[in-house]
Amino acid sequence: MPARTMIHRRRFLALSLASLASGAVFADQRSAAAAVERLLASDTPPDGVIFDVVSRDPKYLDTALARVNEWQRKLHARFPDLDIAVVSHGDEQLALTTVRQPLEFKANSLAEELLGDDVALHVCGLHAASRGVSPEEYPDHIDVAPSGPAKIAEYVDRGYILIVL
Repeated sequence: MPARTMIHRRRFLALSLASLASGAVFADQRSAAAAVERLLASDTPPDGVIFDVVSRDPKYLDTALARVNEWQRKLHARFPDLDIAVVSHGDEQLALTTVRQPLEFKANSLAEELLGDDVALHVCGLHAASRGVSPEEYPDHIDVAPSGPAKIAEYVDRGYILIVL
């Protein structure tokens, strides 16, 4: 594994552990749903919410984006100005490549719907490169971040609540 990849993974692990210790990360479906419910019950919105999607399953993006789509509707109904972002940095992100759009209609349709609802959507350029996929292989409306974990860290540093799917 390249040294740069190891550095990003170590930083992400450290960030995840620190967030977990502070109660700012929710790392499974039940706790993710519970976190959204707690946010909805809150009197004040957080600075923002970052959904972290990572899986080895290339079909997982359908499920993850469907959940995020449902949750963002509820969150925006409660807090209309709430910033929401999604970072995909596992094999599921490959569903958003231009060549796979016709095969992965549901994931791409959900991604476009989220973008239309002012949800920022990022994929990991480092993971894509490790799978032989260049940033140019994603449509223009998908932001290819140099590193998914670094992008997540950027959002957490800005005070966003991290919810891992």
